[in-house]
Amino acid sequence: MHDALLKNSLSFISLLESEELRCDLASLGYFLIGRPPLQVSQRFDTRFFVAALPPDQIPLESSYEVTHSLWLAPERAMQLHERGQLPMIFPTFVSLRTLADFETLESVLKEFHAGTVTPVSSKPSTLTKQ
Repeated sequence: MHDALLKNSLSFISLLESEELRCDLASLGYFLIGRPPLQVSQRFDTRFFVAALPPDQIPLESSYEVTHSLWLAPERAMQLHERGQLPMIFPTFVSLRTLADFETLESVLKEFHAGTVTPVSSKPSTLTKQ
């Protein structure tokens, strides 16, 4: 199904219907727009959203789209980054730094559900502690 979605031979709506899935788009919060650095000639926007998982849903630890994944609270991720134990690309750093300032998931969802989104341009290199 993944390949069919990428090749546009299967629409997202058709996928939802065939698997009897529902998307609760009302629960999404528009969080961040990431853009490549100006030095990169190809221009695109990457849009980030926040949402709470349903109570009985467990996120995947990994998939074929990533080489490594890790589920951490934003504050813990920032601590590891500060110690040089977790390198981050700029959009990840900005996202987690912002999220780490919130006390609860509810406050994050409230802030980004109805708010405007400020575009963030990526830096050309991975952030590392010097």
